[in-house]
Amino acid sequence: CAVIWIFTLSNLRGIRESTFIGIVIVIIKIAPLVLIAAVGIFFADFPRAFSAPVAPNAGPLWGMSGVLLWAFIGLESATIPSESVKNPKKTIPLATVAGVLLTAAVYIGGALVIGGVIPQSELLASKAPYVDAAAKIFGEWGRTFMTVVGIVGIVGSLNGWILIQGQVSRSAAEEGLFPKYFLKTNKHGAPIGVTVGSILMTVLFLLTYQPSVAECVNRLINLSVIAMLLPYFYSIIAFGYMFFLNKKIFSKTEKTVLPAVGCIALAYVSFAILGLGESMISLAFVLFLLCAPFYCFSRSPEQKGDFLLSEQTKTDKSFLEKNPTTT
Repeated sequence: CAVIWIFTLSNLRGIRESTFIGIVIVIIKIAPLVLIAAVGIFFADFPRAFSAPVAPNAGPLWGMSGVLLWAFIGLESATIPSESVKNPKKTIPLATVAGVLLTAAVYIGGALVIGGVIPQSELLASKAPYVDAAAKIFGEWGRTFMTVVGIVGIVGSLNGWILIQGQVSRSAAEEGLFPKYFLKTNKHGAPIGVTVGSILMTVLFLLTYQPSVAECVNRLINLSVIAMLLPYFYSIIAFGYMFFLNKKIFSKTEKTVLPAVGCIALAYVSFAILGLGESMISLAFVLFLLCAPFYCFSRSPEQKGDFLLSEQTKTDKSFLEKNPTTT
């Protein structure tokens, strides 16, 4: 809880201060991973890294779907603070693509080195492959160092999420999807959603507290993943709906590729939701129940009225508003 509020206070100082802290944390996380990939080349037995696994059933991919998706969550958030970015149309796509390529290079390189440094029988039982690889390359001090770096990485990711929760709530309020209360900012320009989100995060942490750190982290990861999977699911359905309404504007290739992409996305999201287990699916249902009335009450009276109208009625209403003298 103390860590949550330390990063909350830094975010309340403004986006510049929060971004600086985020850059420092990223450097602390990435530098050791690059070091292991670079130095580990001289210790790795690469034929072993590409050999067949000792145990054919290393673990069900079904149950790991949440952790796999966790590695990619947050990519879409790069567009959220666009109002605070210089030349966002160029900077945001460049930063997003560069970030993905850099991350992919670091983790692919690290995975190859780890597979060559640690025997597969040990690797299958390892709970922290980077820590174990650092111990084999640098000795026991490497294990301690990587453990500290891992803790900094996990804790430091809160800084970015706290920044995003304030920006998302403000953007939703600007679109009329959240109460206008979330448009408020402090003297440093930090949105009120930062504080509200941190309060909710603290309550959630206390309610889901586990005596084991590993269990606590896994539970929070699964909770974050299920909370993101719901809007992903809604977005895919909306994508399909909008595609079939506007089929005429797409080329023949797009008419083939886009539905295929949508079906693959829907299959993966459904697979990931089911893989999280009954308890997380139950929690997702509770989240849906909580969000549905909140969405309805947050809409303006005009939006609530339009929600009940058919498309033809909306068209007629718009025509009459533009031509009040028409009978």
